[in-house]
Amino acid sequence: MMEINGREVHGRYLSRWAYSDIRPIHPIQLVRDPNYVGAVIPLMAHETDSGYDVFAMADATVEVFKPLIVPSGWLLGWLDPDYEIQIRPRSSMPMKMRCTVANTPATVDSGYRGPIGIEILYFGEWQVDSTLDEAGNKKFQMTILKPYLEIKKGEKIGQFVNSMVYRPGIVVVDKVTPSDRGAGGFGSTSNFAQQG
Repeated sequence: MMEINGREVHGRYLSRWAYSDIRPIHPIQLVRDPNYVGAVIPLMAHETDSGYDVFAMADATVEVFKPLIVPSGWLLGWLDPDYEIQIRPRSSMPMKMRCTVANTPATVDSGYRGPIGIEILYFGEWQVDSTLDEAGNKKFQMTILKPYLEIKKGEKIGQFVNSMVYRPGIVVVDKVTPSDRGAGGFGSTSNFAQQG
């Protein structure tokens, strides 16, 4: 804890902009999980990509709406304390596989040293039929066509994105600062563009 302008600030108070242009970026250090021989090193398909593709290191069956952690085969050996690894879905996963990373973006903190798993949530493939009841109201019937997703060892299941962490600290104040928005939320700005 420290004091700034007479207020208590909890956490690290960093003026990162002052040295961000000259501070070196250190590579992520990964260690192969001894439980998964032959873990595939996460890789970028293109040098301009933001994320490193991550591969499943075991076959897995993911049931619909039942998240399952799929092993990546890696432990975090070391990460710059001012960074985190974010685990995100690949852009094709919802359309092609009907799944996503359940807690996206998942965070791997720099101090974590356990196995890195990817939590997969499968939406399922459904057929929706509609009928009219006696009163003329539409009724819908959903039928699951594919109740589980089979993931094969070596299949891409997400991506690692190295992201800077900002720790500005927390200051407790006595009142809310006025703004033009105020307390409006949950769609208060409407769903369509405002015509000028």
